[in-house]
Amino acid sequence: MQRPDAIAFSAGSRLNYGVVVVLGAYIRSIYEMLMPDHMEQIKGRQFGRGEGVVLLQGSELHFIKIPAVQDYERMKNICIQALS
Repeated sequence: MQRPDAIAFSAGSRLNYGVVVVLGAYIRSIYEMLMPDHMEQIKGRQFGRGEGVVLLQGSELHFIKIPAVQDYERMKNICIQALS
C-alpha cells in the first residue's frame, strides 16, 4: 500500500495483516499506524531507497534492504524458469 491512512482504513485494520513491510523514508504516522509497538526501535532511523522494516506476525521487527533490479528481462527469465 502506498499510503495507509485513516481514509483507507477508517475502521482500522492493522490486526488483519500477518506481514507488514514498510520501505522508504521514515514517516512517523505510517509507522504509528502499522507497527505502534515498535516505535522505539525505529525512532531516529534513516531509510534510503529500498530500505525499511518487516514485521512478521508474532515475531520481532527486522530491518531490511531490497536491492534494485538492474536487468528486468533476466529477472523475469529466472522467475519463469524457477516456477516451471
